Amino acid sequence: MDQNISFDTIRQLFMDLNIPIVIFSGGIEGSNKSSKEININADLMYANLPFFLEDFRKNGVINIDTLLWGREYRLNAALQFQNKFSIEYLINQDPKEEITSLESVKRKIENGCRNISKELGDAIKADIDKCDRITWIEVARIIDYNIRTRF
Repeated sequence: MDQNISFDTIRQLFMDLNIPIVIFSGGIEGSNKSSKEININADLMYANLPFFLEDFRKNGVINIDTLLWGREYRLNAALQFQNKFSIEYLINQDPKEEITSLESVKRKIENGCRNISKELGDAIKADIDKCDRITWIEVARIIDYNIRTRF
């Protein structure tokens, strides 16, 4: 056995090979996730493991989000998108202010929905396009409506 192999060596190898790392323990209270690593409570991981395996069998792709959120991982991702969008665009804006440049907003929606559901992003953009004039609060309502009706 090579004594020079450490957890950090293995972690780096997995990252270089684009393989997600799951660190689990009964002592972990809250979960967190980076792009290729999650820390998760063991009970939660084992509870969601059947959904992870089902998703892997169905899609042939490792989706570690299913270990964190189970079958509802897409809803959780959509709500995270909604939260990030709200922080970036709505907190420091007058909600009744008319949006004059929608292209950057629609690009942000498309990019934010890319890994969740292309259909969600397309539906939000289509609803925005139906409006002659649109305010920030109306965009927020459109996003909320589409998330609620699709998940």
